[in-house]
Amino acid sequence: MSVSHRFWFLVGMVLCATILCSAGAIWFTSTPFLEANQAKVIQDQAEKEARAFDNELAQYQQLLQFVAAQENVVSVVIGYVENADVVSNYFETLPRPDGLISVTLLDALQEVTAHATLQGAPKEAVKSPEWIAAFEETIKAENRYAPAVVKLIQDTQAPYLLMAVPVFNRGFAEGVLVAEVDIDFDAVFTANNVTRRSFVAAADPGFVAEQEALGHWVESVAHDQLSLVSIPDVEATASAGRMLLFNVMTAISATLLVSFSIFAWLGRATIVMPHKALEQQKEHLSELAAVAENANDAILVTDLEQRIIWGNPSFEALSGYKISEVRGRKPSNFLQGADTDPGTRAALSHAVRARTAIKAEILNYAKSGTPYWIALSITPLAREDGQIYGFMAISHDVTMERQQRDDLAAANKATEHLARHDPLTGLPNRRVLNEELEKRAKGEVPHATLLRIDLDHFKNINDTMGHDAGDYVLTIIAKILTENSRKTDIAARVGGDEFIVLMSAGATSDQAVKLGRRILEKINEPHSYEGKPLRIGASFGVASTLDGLIPLEELISSADAALYKSKESGRNQVVHYGSSLHDAVCFNREISILMQRALTEEQFEPYFQPQICAQSGEICGFEALARWHSPELGVVMPDVFLPVAAQMSCIEEIDECIFRKGMKVARDMQRRNLRFPKVSFNVTAARIRTLANDIELREVPANGPKVAFEILESVFLEDQTDLFREALNKIRDRGYLIEIDDFGSGHASIVGLMQIKPDFMKIDRRLVMPILKSKQSANLLSSIMEMGKTIDVKIVAEGVETEDHALILRHLGCDVLQGFHFSKPLPHAELVKFVEGYDPRRFFPSRQWTKRA
Repeated sequence: MSVSHRFWFLVGMVLCATILCSAGAIWFTSTPFLEANQAKVIQDQAEKEARAFDNELAQYQQLLQFVAAQENVVSVVIGYVENADVVSNYFETLPRPDGLISVTLLDALQEVTAHATLQGAPKEAVKSPEWIAAFEETIKAENRYAPAVVKLIQDTQAPYLLMAVPVFNRGFAEGVLVAEVDIDFDAVFTANNVTRRSFVAAADPGFVAEQEALGHWVESVAHDQLSLVSIPDVEATASAGRMLLFNVMTAISATLLVSFSIFAWLGRATIVMPHKALEQQKEHLSELAAVAENANDAILVTDLEQRIIWGNPSFEALSGYKISEVRGRKPSNFLQGADTDPGTRAALSHAVRARTAIKAEILNYAKSGTPYWIALSITPLAREDGQIYGFMAISHDVTMERQQRDDLAAANKATEHLARHDPLTGLPNRRVLNEELEKRAKGEVPHATLLRIDLDHFKNINDTMGHDAGDYVLTIIAKILTENSRKTDIAARVGGDEFIVLMSAGATSDQAVKLGRRILEKINEPHSYEGKPLRIGASFGVASTLDGLIPLEELISSADAALYKSKESGRNQVVHYGSSLHDAVCFNREISILMQRALTEEQFEPYFQPQICAQSGEICGFEALARWHSPELGVVMPDVFLPVAAQMSCIEEIDECIFRKGMKVARDMQRRNLRFPKVSFNVTAARIRTLANDIELREVPANGPKVAFEILESVFLEDQTDLFREALNKIRDRGYLIEIDDFGSGHASIVGLMQIKPDFMKIDRRLVMPILKSKQSANLLSSIMEMGKTIDVKIVAEGVETEDHALILRHLGCDVLQGFHFSKPLPHAELVKFVEGYDPRRFFPSRQWTKRA
């Protein structure tokens, strides 16, 4: 083989070897870069989709937390009120995302207290295992702003999310608000050329490891409760990489072939290698430039003086500036403005001077003047010898994310304000008051002085002038309280027409009384609404721990006691919780404690006062009156224990006990063959409704005594509803009689009597007592007797103290007489003796009786 052939053979071999080595080198050097770039693009896409998904969930969480913080929702959860529509009322009026399917309100026992179906046909709440798991995780939340618990439900038709937030009351989770959410995943995970498909799954470590092993990208979303799986389009990116390598190798091979040919003909084969190295460097730089040119993030390269050298198209799109017009300028001179945070600018400048990397969020301004927020990363650029020659700044637009964070913060602030203030008057609410009292309790000197205010007859304003007028009155009161109390005082609205002023630390009860009188004077001043005069009055109760009578935890209840005393004493005045009132409260407290045992042991006994027929003088009935046989207090009269029973809401229990024992006495009297024609029991309106629906209430036996229920005239008979009258009719249908007690005390009307149609009408003793000396009183009673005959109602006169009372009432036409002239109320044993020895001549000695009826 000739030298020429050997040369060309050597050249060919070298050329082939060079091409093959170049291909291998390029493959091994470029593949990691392409794979890293592919992974970075996939990661960026996955993080973008994760942020979009979390932002989507944030809308629902914000709305659910807002509803869960409302007082009426809390009241339904803890059982203060029952309102199955409380959830639907909110979500039908509030703007809400389209994906809400249904919302369910659960109490602490997982019982459904309210449910609303917002999409599709109404359906009941079904507590699946995911529901129970969501409830158990949510009820453990430490505060109302804890991240919502999110569960993925794999439905047979389409997956949806279960989102739960806690309902807090006084620092404790009392229930859970659960929502079914249908997320439009196609709208959240938009189509792109990086990933084939993205989906959401439960945050299961095994599932995550399995997906990552498959080469899928997994991002945690919903505060690590779910996983976002992005399936990359590996084939598309790999194909692009192969095409790029193929093009590069084709160009290199052609270049080498030409170069080798030229230098071979020139005999300068040693020039090939430098030329090849130069070409490789150019290709590598071209690849880097192409990546930077096509990056979604904005990229700037500056020198050490921060002057711009190069920028990519994404920077031009974001800022509005062309690279040609800003090259050589400092970015801080034209991108940042008056509202850019000086602290952030200083931190960036310090990092550049120190030649260190830094990341920050900063407000920039586009060429058009439009502000926008970016997430900025600045990294120093160094040569192979470590010498820094410039900086690279990479940024992307985070304006939307920033706005969402700001909106969420503003919404949380507004929600917190609503949770702590009355929306009508703007005054602090009970929560603020309780927090301040708790703070005082934890202080070195746990003392406080409090002024309790309740408007007098506020319901009349709402009924006669409308609720708008009532709201206007409440705003007047709030203004008066604000203007007349000190800035360090807390004036709060704690109920419909109830207010409390918590005085500044160290204020005494005398100061509170003076403040109350000053406020009362302002309230009593003339006011008007839409040209109509308003009459406003208020009752005040003052209590202070500084008086040495009560601890801080009894402050509000003591002020309530003073307030009740104010109302009992005529209203529109200021009453101080002093020693005498404290003694009365302590006595009532002792009564209430003893009464609880009395109810359990049935210490209440019926006493019977006879009712006498005015014409025949014979016994025509008895009224059963309650007496409390207390082992500690002896026989306690109703005027002592009934007010306490009313506060304890146990009057119905006492009435039921007296009714049962009274009927037992009636049966005993019938067994003894003693005259016991009728027995009357005092009942409340609530007791009437209970009896009407009591299936165990038997019909009155035809051969037994008649049974009547007495209703106080103060029940406002003319104001009772059709349901109340229906209850009376049910009782009548079982054979019971209806009596009106204390007629003439000031409430009932003829219309009310005609609606109720009572069998007996009992005249108040205050009308009976004066008839011996007052002709006017006698004439009034005579008119009542005539009215009774007209509407076919028998008249009973109570308070008959003397024979003269009895004779006058008989002459006026009264049907039945009752009073101490005949007998005081008698226990069972004395009742038997009274009936056995009864003789009408003993009570009417001046009248000759010819026969006994």
